[in-house]
Amino acid sequence: MEVKRELTVNASAQTLWKILGEDYDRVGEWTSEVPTSKPNPDLPEGQGRVCSTEGFGDAKETITEFSPRDRVLAYTAEIEKMPFFVKEMGNRWEVVPRGDKRALVKMHLKGRLLPVFAQLMGPVMKKQMAKSADTLLEELKYYAETGDIHPRKKKQLNNQ
Repeated sequence: MEVKRELTVNASAQTLWKILGEDYDRVGEWTSEVPTSKPNPDLPEGQGRVCSTEGFGDAKETITEFSPRDRVLAYTAEIEKMPFFVKEMGNRWEVVPRGDKRALVKMHLKGRLLPVFAQLMGPVMKKQMAKSADTLLEELKYYAETGDIHPRKKKQLNNQ
C-alpha cells in the first residue's frame, strides 16, 4: 500500500529542508497531524523521533535515509496501537529546488499489511493515509510560505 504526493511550495528548498530534515524532530510544532513530537530517547541523537498520534499512541520513528546534499529523508515507524495486521509503515521525503524561492516536495508513504488484510483493509487505510498526507502537505506549505503555523494547528494547540 502506497500513497505518493507532490506539491510545489513558494519557499526555497533550503527552507523546506530545514523544516523537514534539520528540524525533523519538531514536526509536532507545525502540523495538526502530529499533536506533539520529540527526539527518540532510545536512539542516538538525530536518529529518530517520537510522535504522538490521535488514537494510535506514540509512533517511534527511526531514520533510514538522511541526505542533506540530496535533501532526502526516510524513516520507518513503529506505532504503539497499530492493528496487528499492519507489518510496516514508513515515509520518504524529497525536496527538489525549482528556483530561488520555489521547491517541489515529494512524499512517499508506504505500508505493508498481512496479505489477507491487504485486500480487506488496504483500500480504507490507503484512503486514510492519503487524507493525512494531504493535510500534512497543506500545513507544510502554509508554514514554509508564511513562517506561521496553520490555523488548524493553532486550534489544536488552543484545545490542549
